Amino acid sequence: MTKKNKQLHPAPRRVRRVLRRFFLLALLVMCTVIAAPTLVSRTALRNTLLGMALPSSGWRIESQSALFGWTGTQSLYGVSIFDPEGNPLFIAESINCDRSLLALIADQTDLGKIRLQQPTVYLVTHPEGSNVEDLLTELVPEEKASSETQSTLVVEIIEGIVHGLDSTTQQKWSLAGTNVIANLQGDISGSAKIEVAQSGDLSQFKFKLHKMESGGQQLDLLAERLPLHVLQPWLARAIPGAQLTGSLTIDAPQLRWSMDPQRGLLLQTKGRIEVQDFAFTSAAFQGDTLVSQQIQVPWQLSIADDQISIEHMEVVSDWSKINAQGTLSLSELVAWDTNNLLQGNTSVVGEVALNRLAAMLPHTLQLREDVQIDTGQLTFQAGNQPSKPGLAWTASVEIQDLAGRHRGQPIHLQPVHGQVVLAGSFQSPRIEQLSINAPFAEALFGTDQDTVAGDIQLDLDAFTHELGQFVDFGTWQFAGQAQLHAELQLMDNTLHLHSSAGTINNLRVQSDTLSIDEPRVQFSGKIVWDKVAQNFSSQEFQ
Repeated sequence: MTKKNKQLHPAPRRVRRVLRRFFLLALLVMCTVIAAPTLVSRTALRNTLLGMALPSSGWRIESQSALFGWTGTQSLYGVSIFDPEGNPLFIAESINCDRSLLALIADQTDLGKIRLQQPTVYLVTHPEGSNVEDLLTELVPEEKASSETQSTLVVEIIEGIVHGLDSTTQQKWSLAGTNVIANLQGDISGSAKIEVAQSGDLSQFKFKLHKMESGGQQLDLLAERLPLHVLQPWLARAIPGAQLTGSLTIDAPQLRWSMDPQRGLLLQTKGRIEVQDFAFTSAAFQGDTLVSQQIQVPWQLSIADDQISIEHMEVVSDWSKINAQGTLSLSELVAWDTNNLLQGNTSVVGEVALNRLAAMLPHTLQLREDVQIDTGQLTFQAGNQPSKPGLAWTASVEIQDLAGRHRGQPIHLQPVHGQVVLAGSFQSPRIEQLSINAPFAEALFGTDQDTVAGDIQLDLDAFTHELGQFVDFGTWQFAGQAQLHAELQLMDNTLHLHSSAGTINNLRVQSDTLSIDEPRVQFSGKIVWDKVAQNFSSQEFQ
């Protein structure tokens, strides 16, 4: 054989050598792929890959061991998540997924069942939020469009625990014995117990969400003696200095709802809320505390055809009572369109015991020292009269029998009454009548076409005498008699308030920083409120 033929046809020995290397390489790659789950689960690479799921700002996740497999279940043992300061946020004895890696790759929409064995969350709240919110904010910095692909997943929590700590008040609470089974596309049920560290009080709640045979869903909820102070850190964000205590019980069996193509949301619910030993205060209360030994809120309502039907709803406390019933438009309530909300056949009636309220809030109400209010009632009501054509809404408020003692001397306030009547059409409601009757003021307004006009009379001497029996004006003194004719008109998203023939006789206003003493003051002018710009402007005021 020539040299040229040897180059075109390699020797069989060289071919076998190349094939052997190829098969060895393929076998090595195949063994690496097969052994990859084991290599990851048994080496430090496990925690490295887990850490990629957390923000790079110091959050850390660790697991003591793991078991991964192409054909078996996936398990992590001794899982811990630490914040940037090294404090634990989450610890679980084990996290298990019953799907194999091959099955997850073949169908990524079926995530199987994930079981968390004895997970513990260390929730620390602070004025700006909580450690859980801090982590979630970094994990999801922006809202992302949700995928249309729906995944099936069942999550089971076995003997979960939450240890809560408010870093501001150092109050501690624990939620133990948490057992939850949640099918993201089906039924959810669970139960837990809450214990308050300082008092040792024990509360519990149970819930079950399941599908009905009719196609709708039903929620059964029972919560007994839930501590309200757990909500205090979140409440303080909206209300400065807020402090809340008491226990909450909710009994809401058979909350049923479904979506009907023609009738929209269909919902039926009946239940009861009860609060024991309620106490609330905030910075605005100036050291006072609003308390009630018991608050009860029974309700029964339904939703159908975009209408909320309130068959019965009541709020009863030691010092107040409010009752509501009727119908409201659901869509208009969400949009808060006041014109269309007036179309509902709704009534609200309430009363407040002013003597009990004054005993709790003397500083908030600026009461004088040594004032004791023995009696007093504030009543209010609002509702429409469906028997009349068009719009016929009436709202009124009245203060009666306000009396007490100041340093042993009897004090009494004459009745105060206010009422507003709306009429016209639902699309263009108008104030048919607005009246105020008090021992120190009278006002009567009516509507002439698009303008609300009326007269106001204010006796500052009577104002000081009547309210001064109860309220501490400090160094302020008022005297004089005022008369005013005013007109109110809405034009092109602006509200115009005109005043003419305004007169104040024998005006006297005195305090530590101000002194006004005028035998007669006359004024007129116009104030404009821009609804779009949300600001006031004065014109032609003198």
